[in-house]
Amino acid sequence: QTVAEEGPQSEGPGRSLNEMQLAAATGAINAPLVIVAGAGTGKTTTLLGRVGHLVRSGANPKHILLLTFTNNSADDIANRLAGSLGREVAQHVTCTTIHAFCLALIRCFGGKLGFDTKIKVAEKGA
Repeated sequence: QTVAEEGPQSEGPGRSLNEMQLAAATGAINAPLVIVAGAGTGKTTTLLGRVGHLVRSGANPKHILLLTFTNNSADDIANRLAGSLGREVAQHVTCTTIHAFCLALIRCFGGKLGFDTKIKVAEKGA
């Protein structure tokens, strides 16, 4: 399922979701979700609502994968999940960057494809 959102939304604790955000957060729990939206439209709030809905619907938090592009965003989402779900539940949700997730896959399974599993990441300026 892909949901596109438009227009900035106010962000804050207890903020209610608009119609499209609510549809994304509470849609079918047996399908992946991609949210396409601009800055300030409430993507993070929608994702938090989605994870909360999945957990309340009986999904095992260990089976939830939430990918983002930046470390700052992944850290922010993980902290906000801990605030909304509690640390005990939130710690089991995999919340990371797509880059870190793919690197972990290569390190774990790359050998089966002939890749060196001791791959290193070149840091900018290194």
